[in-house]
Amino acid sequence: MEKKKCSGIKIAVRVTVFILLLGIFSVTGYEMYSTALEKKIVSEMAADIKSRCRFAEYSELPKFYENAVIAAEGRNFFGHNTKHPLITEISRRKNP
Repeated sequence: MEKKKCSGIKIAVRVTVFILLLGIFSVTGYEMYSTALEKKIVSEMAADIKSRCRFAEYSELPKFYENAVIAAEGRNFFGHNTKHPLITEISRRKNP
């Protein structure tokens, strides 16, 4: 019985620590978010990001890039009319 009581206390301590850490991270995150918004509003940040985008024409792309996309897409590349969501996301993250 003593062992069960001890494990119950350990669980309660862990849950309490978790809740405290969650609260600390939540408050810290909100403060960082508020500070960022005070410096620049979201619409200004979006306009700044959009102004930096440059899309390459298809004719500008090297042949090895085309082959890499086809290889990454796999055998279904010519079978669908949409982009592969995973490949698109990887490309977007690597080339902001």
